[in-house]
Amino acid sequence: MLCPTRFSTGIERTRFAPWGLAGGLDAAPNQVRYTLKGTPVEPGNGKVDATVLAPGDKITVRSGGGGGWGDPRLRPAPDVLRDVREGYVTAESARRDYGVIIRADGDIDVTATERERESASIQQAYATGRETQ
Repeated sequence: MLCPTRFSTGIERTRFAPWGLAGGLDAAPNQVRYTLKGTPVEPGNGKVDATVLAPGDKITVRSGGGGGWGDPRLRPAPDVLRDVREGYVTAESARRDYGVIIRADGDIDVTATERERESASIQQAYATGRETQ
């Protein structure tokens, strides 16, 4: 803050993230953080009522977005690579969430991606009791 400011918020979904549907992953929950005289504060429920912030205090509000639709490992690998290049997801998220392995040179490792996706498919089938082909 550059000057004394009164801060209030009533953000929802800080405890329970928006859910994914049809096999999609849940979104990250919303988040509110602020510093009060240098002390970090993170209200677990997203509610802040008329708190006075002083110069130098900070507010951070992160919107979690919506949950996913469908199994992310079925998303075409080139689309995931584009998302990585455009900064929507990290290379780590591409591997963890989409099963797409990005090489150090920034391209898709096709063989490793196929292996990763097949392994995840088998693990999911085992966990849910359904058979794989």
